[in-house]
Amino acid sequence: MCRTIASAGLFLVCGGCGGRDVTSADPVATPPASPAQRTARASDRLSVGGKSCVVRAGGVVTCWTDHPVDVADVPAAVQVAVGAGHQCALTTTGTVWCWGIIVRANIEFLIGSELPSRILGLSGVVQIAAGDFHSCALLASGRVQCWGAGDEGQLGNGESSDQLSPVPVEGLEDAVEISAGGGFTCARRASNAVACWGDIFRGEPGDLSLRSVPGTVVGVEDAVQITAGAAHACARRSNGSAVCWGKYYSGALRPEATGATDATELSAGYDATCALRPEGTVDCWGPNQFVLGDSTVPNQVAGLTNIITVGVGSVHACAVRSDGAAFCWGYNGSGILGNGSTEPVVGLVQVVGLQAL
Repeated sequence: MCRTIASAGLFLVCGGCGGRDVTSADPVATPPASPAQRTARASDRLSVGGKSCVVRAGGVVTCWTDHPVDVADVPAAVQVAVGAGHQCALTTTGTVWCWGIIVRANIEFLIGSELPSRILGLSGVVQIAAGDFHSCALLASGRVQCWGAGDEGQLGNGESSDQLSPVPVEGLEDAVEISAGGGFTCARRASNAVACWGDIFRGEPGDLSLRSVPGTVVGVEDAVQITAGAAHACARRSNGSAVCWGKYYSGALRPEATGATDATELSAGYDATCALRPEGTVDCWGPNQFVLGDSTVPNQVAGLTNIITVGVGSVHACAVRSDGAAFCWGYNGSGILGNGSTEPVVGLVQVVGLQAL
């Protein structure tokens, strides 16, 4: 059960899209991080996928398709992750709660339950990620566990079957960050190298059965952030440049420069990617007509200033300003932009009821 909010101080997290769950900016990391040293980020509190959700002051999770509502029965949260039809929250005690039933191939697939419920078997979680039909949790030990749809190898356990309970990702013990895409998952390792598993390998030569366990993304050894879209993924390097791989790029595991050179945060959606720049503006690129037309090079989103985090979903994107105000743009089907209307809009709209306290 949800209740309508009156006002909200917030940070934003867009995810699922895949994705993305989306991660946010952090200072440039020079020494590799240890698995237990993950620092909370502004983008942990915003996620955009089938809907948009934020974590507000006090750990309250608020989501919207047409207008914001608080999600009841979720303990105080520090992160939210949104998939195609499900959402998950990470609590202050390191537990994970999920809710939502999604339809895959005309079969209802239970991710958590229709109402928020704790995912049993998980504790000591420091980050969560939601893909289209699966979710993953990063543990303080550097290990990763995933559950949900496994038909594309996205759970990383060497199999292709669905799992209602979390299963460990094989051969991964030093992860410091995770991001889940449409049918795949990626992890940044303590060395700042990147590994992925699932259908991001589609089209690669060799034994495709290997896609169900992590494979190294060659040429990325200095990643400080990763983000996964529906069929592509990107990494922000230590110098602020962004490289991406997968659909729309040179290949599944051949990173390609994007033209973004000074990013402080990246967010990948269905087929678009956005970068937050040091001055608080946002550049986006990709063939998604709803997010920013069809552009192969980064272009600035007009009207966005003083932004602290950005998230990209399937057909829309959202950003949070330094004063806590949230803005969305793109396709407004089902009122997903959060302006209280389902009418088409051009340009930015402010999410109603989410001004800073």
